[in-house]
Amino acid sequence: MSAALLVLLTYILFFLVCLVRYTSYHLRVDLQIDSFYQIIFNLQMGMEGGEDVWKDAAIGFFNHYGPALAIMGILALFAFILCLKNGIEVFRLKREYRKLSLNQKKAHKAWLIGSLACTIGFASVLGITSLRELNRLGYFRYMELQNSDSNFYEANYVNPYDVNITFPVKKKNLVYIFMESMERSYSDPEHGGFYEGNLIPELTKLSLEKGEDFGDGKQLSGAVTTVSSTWTAAALVTQTTGSPLVYVDPHEGGNGYWDDSETPFLKNLKSLGNILQDNGYNNSFICGSLGTYAGRQNFFEQHGDYAFYDIETAREDGITPTKDYNVFWGMEDKYLFDYAKKIITQEAAKNEPFNVSMLTVDTHFPHGYLCEECPDPNSDPKFNGEQIKAVISCSDKQVSDFVDWIYQQPFGKDTVTVLVGDHANMSADLTAQMQGYGRQVYFTIINGPEYHGRVKKYSTLDMFPTTVAALGATIQGDRLGLGTNLYSNEFTLYESLGLSSLNEQIPAASDYYIHEILGMESSEQGDNGQPKGRK
Repeated sequence: MSAALLVLLTYILFFLVCLVRYTSYHLRVDLQIDSFYQIIFNLQMGMEGGEDVWKDAAIGFFNHYGPALAIMGILALFAFILCLKNGIEVFRLKREYRKLSLNQKKAHKAWLIGSLACTIGFASVLGITSLRELNRLGYFRYMELQNSDSNFYEANYVNPYDVNITFPVKKKNLVYIFMESMERSYSDPEHGGFYEGNLIPELTKLSLEKGEDFGDGKQLSGAVTTVSSTWTAAALVTQTTGSPLVYVDPHEGGNGYWDDSETPFLKNLKSLGNILQDNGYNNSFICGSLGTYAGRQNFFEQHGDYAFYDIETAREDGITPTKDYNVFWGMEDKYLFDYAKKIITQEAAKNEPFNVSMLTVDTHFPHGYLCEECPDPNSDPKFNGEQIKAVISCSDKQVSDFVDWIYQQPFGKDTVTVLVGDHANMSADLTAQMQGYGRQVYFTIINGPEYHGRVKKYSTLDMFPTTVAALGATIQGDRLGLGTNLYSNEFTLYESLGLSSLNEQIPAASDYYIHEILGMESSEQGDNGQPKGRK
């Protein structure tokens, strides 16, 4: 075997070391992924609609390691050519070796030892680097939890199928806005935020003067996000089912989270959409990106028969300027709100209760999308020249204006609006700035029941029963899934167990989660073919 092949192998190993290091860095720092479950979920679901994420990752890789790869490539090419030219072999017949001169033998040995040393060295570095980065990404903790046995769900999960929920005769409409990466942190310290210059003055005013966030009324309160609810797809599931999106291998008894419409997505969960549908509501969901991304369309269509609107339907319906319009993840939020106004108006004309849920996108990491309505990042000192801050300020105004529009309409008085961040912002810059600050997503309910109880500590798990209660429904026991109705006197799991305990127990292996939430084996079914305990 020619030593030239060892040189080539060494370069490949060097490339892999760089790739492993950057992949870990990109996931942890650029994407702010804090759970190995999220990595598996996205790999399992595929990246349709999120192709730019891969493109940005590739560009980032070559920006970081391009020079090193180029220099190492030149050196490897030089060594490769010399090995071929001098016929240096790893294994050489003794009789051929004897024909070499003393200097040739010395050169042969030096090149051979050097090539082997480099190959073995980089192979060792690759192994050590891979183990270290897997540890940083939480792989070994993930494996430990997968091999554990937990009764957390048996002890704390309240199956909505077993709960009596009673709606009033005159039902209120619901507008639920999942605000991409929106945090209470963006407000100023006087109102419970982090930044001296309030980036969300309108949302701050809306919550403290017109909304309910279950705080003290002086500073913004907000919801923490537990493990397995810290990215958008998981946040949508968590907030509408009271159950986090914990990955379980479908071969281990679950159904998986496939993105084709034929495969069940968490089929045993009863969600907000299911409950509203059962009580005569028409459900709709609107987003400005591809609905198929991360299985979102699949989930909502299977849990409440939502009419689903995304960038593709927006193009068809003439919402975007052109039929092939595509910016950022699809279309910016100014068109999303135009689309939402059209759909809500159509739904209101039916004189039937409606639920229109929507997902904003402009504030998506790393820098957000600066639309033509956004301020210049250099126009105000509080932006500090950072685009993401200007986009957050722009979103603050857009959401506030949209809420004002809702309550100027005839159906406004009969409509409850829920505003909530899907998860904390994943921007590496903002994350670095807020080190040590207790980050919470923004949350408030407009035109819901009055609340005069104690200040609550809560998570996004509690959005599910709280939203149902905000519509005037009564919930037997005031708990659904892992969530607690914040209008009640019941303690949330965050209050009774603590966030650290929740984050430890939620992802632990659970037969209940596999069979009763993801989908059960045939032996676990009741006589009617449905999960035991369902009504």
